[in-house]
Amino acid sequence: MFTSNKTWFCRGLETEKAKEIVDKLNDAIDDGNHAEATERFNQLKKYMRKRINDNYFSPVERINVTLHKLEVPENTAFITMSICCILIELYFEMVNGYDKSQDSGCVANAYRAVLPLLDSNISKSMADIFYKGIRCRILHQAQTKKNTALTYEIELIFEKNGPYYLSNPNTVFENLKDLYADYWEMISIKNYCDKEGKKLIAKLMYILKQIE
Repeated sequence: MFTSNKTWFCRGLETEKAKEIVDKLNDAIDDGNHAEATERFNQLKKYMRKRINDNYFSPVERINVTLHKLEVPENTAFITMSICCILIELYFEMVNGYDKSQDSGCVANAYRAVLPLLDSNISKSMADIFYKGIRCRILHQAQTKKNTALTYEIELIFEKNGPYYLSNPNTVFENLKDLYADYWEMISIKNYCDKEGKKLIAKLMYILKQIE
């Protein structure tokens, strides 16, 4: 985010300040200063969570507050699902320490891994249909594939319904909120030296490398 002639990691934290925290973390680790490293890691966890909430969860929640006022609420479906796809891939990258989801071999792996966490009935083949029919078509062509569709009429993550595979963006979104809440609860008791902590640090550093 760029404003006031600066780039920001999240609201209230300039990019350069975030980089300073990472540098202090790495220095503390190198010096064997466990207390200092723990303090810096806790700061990074807080700011990473804030970045994700401010950039992705809060905007969709603000959209959803107005849904009942809209003549055609479904017009917001593509916006919400686009952000859901970002959140799916970001989650996959955080838990694996990836820069990009394709670092796993292909981006589809993010959907094969994460969608079953939202609904255990979603198989690998269904995840691939979601990826190709919804994720890729919305982000690259501003549409869904002919046998997939978005709906607000049925609360579901992704299911076959007659000739269509249907997905409710808000149901996906609410389940992603729960998934992220579980992640932050888990990571709250992890430290920089735990494998989960190392992977979060790796993802955060990848983000900072892309911001000058």
